[in-house]
Amino acid sequence: MTTTIPIPQPRQARLEGDFDNEGNWYPTQEQWNAAVQQSLDELGLTYEQLACEAAAGEFRSYEARSLWFHIG
Repeated sequence: MTTTIPIPQPRQARLEGDFDNEGNWYPTQEQWNAAVQQSLDELGLTYEQLACEAAAGEFRSYEARSLWFHIG
């Protein structure tokens, strides 16, 4: 049985979909989902696979660990 794990949502901000004066990005939901999916695709992983690696504490690469740190 496969369990679907929802991708975490970005924090909401007043400048949604844009950058603030300090260079922080506040994506729309669509932009966030696309960025997360692109990163997962580049690693050849699904979110569920990345979550399993995190649960085991064993990541296949530094990039996978970094992605989990940022979206997990």
